[in-house]
This record gives sequence, structure tokens and C-alpha cells, in this order.
Amino acid sequence: MQLAVQFEAEPGKITIGITSLMGQLKPHVKDVADLGTIELVIAEVLNNITEHAYSDQGFGVIEGQFEVQEGKLSVHLHDHGKPMPGLELPKGKLADLNVDLQDLPEGGFGWYMIRQLTQGLTYRRLDDQNHLSFEIELAS
Repeated sequence: MQLAVQFEAEPGKITIGITSLMGQLKPHVKDVADLGTIELVIAEVLNNITEHAYSDQGFGVIEGQFEVQEGKLSVHLHDHGKPMPGLELPKGKLADLNVDLQDLPEGGFGWYMIRQLTQGLTYRRLDDQNHLSFEIELAS
């Protein structure tokens, strides 16, 4: 099963796009835990693109290709936003949480989570576009 989906990179519209995507995936991904993982990862990635790649543009489009086959979901997303700093993915290291509440870092948890829940995570900048690909293993 293959899907091509466009998301409008605006906070409220990202939620609508994710809801639509999950409805299309549900007949092909039977395990509820898998659906939760997919939604969590996709939401984090799309919100990062919206917040950072399109931060000074106000609006943008994120195009995605999704394929369910042989126990995995393959995802490829691309956008015309700003490139990743240094043209590489954030390290996604878990910050030290043994600090006072006011000293907890803001951000940084998303990429850690994405790296923990996906396989084959890659980023490339080609022809003024960001390309992000990864897979999520499925139980069903």
C-alpha cells in the first residue's frame, strides 16, 4: 500500500493532515501500538519542519510518501524550507534530567524520540529541498 500526502506547514493544519493520514493508514496497520508510534513520530517530524524549516516563511508545504509493506512503514518527506543546521540531523541525545525543574532544557527530546522509534533515518539537502527518510517497524 502506497500513499502520497501533502501537509500544509501551519500548526492547526498539520493536525488535520496527520488525522487524515492516520485514517488512511488504519486499514493497513492493524496494531494499535504501531498506530500510536506512527502518529507520534510523524507529528514530531512535521511539527519540527513547520517550526524550524518554515519559521521565517510563514507557510509551506511538506510532501510525503508512505508505504506499508513487509512489516514496516517506509516514510519519505520533503519540503522547500530552510536546511538543517550544518546540513545534518540533530544528534538527538537525551539531556541530563537530574537537574532542577527550572534548569531543564527546552527542546531536544523530539529528535531523541524520533531516533529511538525509527530505523534508517537519513537527511539530505537536494535541489533546495530537504529530504527526510525513515522506517518504522510494525508488529502486524
